[in-house]
Amino acid sequence: MNGVRRAIRNYIIAVGWCLLVGTITTIIMVLAIVVALACLVVRRLRERFHGSTESLRAQYRSMLRMPDHMADEVIEAHLSRLRIKHPGRSEEWYLEKMLYDLERDRR
Repeated sequence: MNGVRRAIRNYIIAVGWCLLVGTITTIIMVLAIVVALACLVVRRLRERFHGSTESLRAQYRSMLRMPDHMADEVIEAHLSRLRIKHPGRSEEWYLEKMLYDLERDRR
């Protein structure tokens, strides 16, 4: 009878270890999925932000009606002035302000 009890106890311990290892494995897999999704979200946000600033820059370049290398110099100079005048804003905000000012001045 003692051997049967020991076998049952060993079986229960083995099942418990399997459940514990299975739970830990599941937790690790869930964490890996969460990290992967977070990385994807960050990448998409960066692409969206970078795309919007590039679009605004292209729009400003076309409104300036000058070669791209000269327009880029004008954009950078204007951005520098705005960063000094309005610190702490996003690049997108500065570019939108530049477009607004240019459109306003052309009226």
